[in-house]
Amino acid sequence: MSAQLRTAEKPPAQSPIRASVDPVSAENVVRARVRVIELFRGASQLIQEADAIARKAHLGGLDVLVQVKAPGLDSFNAEQAERHLQQALDVSGWRYVVSESSVREFVDPLMRARWTRRLDEGEVLELTMENVAYMVQAACDAHRQAMPTTHVEC
Repeated sequence: MSAQLRTAEKPPAQSPIRASVDPVSAENVVRARVRVIELFRGASQLIQEADAIARKAHLGGLDVLVQVKAPGLDSFNAEQAERHLQQALDVSGWRYVVSESSVREFVDPLMRARWTRRLDEGEVLELTMENVAYMVQAACDAHRQAMPTTHVEC
C-alpha cells in the first residue's frame, strides 16, 4: 500500500507561470523590487522637502504622479521631468513676483495683459535675479516712454 501512496502522491504540477521563472531570476526581481521601493522612499522624502520649500517661497506645491509602466515602454526621463519642474516653478515664481511687486502697479494695462497671457501659457524666462532685474528695467523703460513727465524710481 505504501507503493500506491507514493505514486498517488505526485507533486502538484507547476503552473506555467511559475515554471517559466528561473529561481535565480526571481530572486533578482525580488531584490530589485525591494531596492526600487527603498530608493522611491528616499526620493519621496526629498520631494516632500522640496514641496515644503516651494510652498514657503510661494512657488506653488509639487504634485508628483508616479506611474508604473509595463517593461519595454518608455521609462522615466529625468531631464524631461526636470524641465517640466523648472518651467512650473518659473511660472509660479513669476506669478508671485509680478503680483507682489510694485512694478505691476505702474505698467500699462497692455503690458499687464501680456504678462498674464505669458504666465497662463507658460512662456516665461527662467526665474533668476538677472531676469527679474531685466523685467523691472523693461517695465520702467516702458513707463518712462509712455509717461515721460512722471518720475518712477527703478
